[in-house]
Amino acid sequence: MFLFYSGIFLRLFRKVFKAPPFKRIMVSGRLKSRTFTRKQVRILSGKTITRYNRRKPGKAQCADCGDYLKGMTQRFPGKMQNTAKSKKRPSRPYGGVLCSGCMRKKIVGRFRNILSLSSK
Repeated sequence: MFLFYSGIFLRLFRKVFKAPPFKRIMVSGRLKSRTFTRKQVRILSGKTITRYNRRKPGKAQCADCGDYLKGMTQRFPGKMQNTAKSKKRPSRPYGGVLCSGCMRKKIVGRFRNILSLSSK
């Protein structure tokens, strides 16, 4: 019984049966969430490895109609800090929040509201 638990037996057992090397199944903690996309890539040596790439941020949408905004950059927040303010969003009123159609409706609605109040 002592022979089974000794280190000599284990070394002999490994030599005879040549067990495959331990393959890591679990990924490291920072890669467990779906923040990163997983891509299986075959490298030159023939191994298949997993590459983890950051997901692209979503396109900016209009707050009223939900349409995609034109003239807005689609970048990571760290890259967005280094871009010029004029390239981040349009310089019109509600730029980066509302699309041009919704902005027009809002401004015209406010103007009509002011006119109706002043006429009373």
